Amino acid sequence: MSTAATAAAPSAGLGRTFVLSWLIAFTGAVTPGPMLALVIGQVLAQGFAAVFLILLGHALLELLMVGGFALGLAAPLRRPRVRGALAVLGGLALAWMGLMILRDARHASLAASAASALSWPLLVAAGAGVSLSNPYFTGWWATVGTGQMATFGLRRRWPLRCSAPG
Repeated sequence: MSTAATAAAPSAGLGRTFVLSWLIAFTGAVTPGPMLALVIGQVLAQGFAAVFLILLGHALLELLMVGGFALGLAAPLRRPRVRGALAVLGGLALAWMGLMILRDARHASLAASAASALSWPLLVAAGAGVSLSNPYFTGWWATVGTGQMATFGLRRRWPLRCSAPG
């Protein structure tokens, strides 16, 4: 292989990884849920700039997740009892949110006030907190996310432990 071809190979792999990462992230972004509600509420309360701080919180959480899974955090998530506990907790959280929505539906309003605007540290924390508390997020990372990390060969490139869920 020529020197030029060898030099081009890493950038081609990086481009492919970027496109695939973007497409995978898009599948999570188009899923309606609590993050969308947070973004809409904060944009109505204080403008579009709030989106970037919410996304920063989400991105920081994902960075921690990737690091944790690369270090072996995925292994406990493959245990049937852990998966069962997560499923029950996620189901209970969804049921609680549903009950709260039904309870508060008669007082619902699309109007946002400046009083509902969060400060920038709270926007970052809300971005991470809403993501972490979303059963879709944790379920995605327990299945697709760890599988993708294993598929992209983190085990071969880093001296870390990463394996697909089994």
